[in-house]
Amino acid sequence: MKLFHKAEKTEKLVEARQLTIDAWLCHACGACVGICPTNALFLFDLTLRVNQDRCSQCGTCARACPVGALSLREIAAIEEGA
Repeated sequence: MKLFHKAEKTEKLVEARQLTIDAWLCHACGACVGICPTNALFLFDLTLRVNQDRCSQCGTCARACPVGALSLREIAAIEEGA
């Protein structure tokens, strides 16, 4: 007789996007930093950084970049269910 039932987690592969920065192209001009609606981009030691948790993947920064250093890439992510 089983007294407890262990719930099984289900995992689902989903497509997602992630902002990537090409460090070789980026001039750290800051054009993207000021235009980001979620304030996900910042300059640190003359290097552009992105806070992926704040980024909404809207692409506004990529369109604003004068040298094309920012892009949204398709990635595979695992979504866990209960």
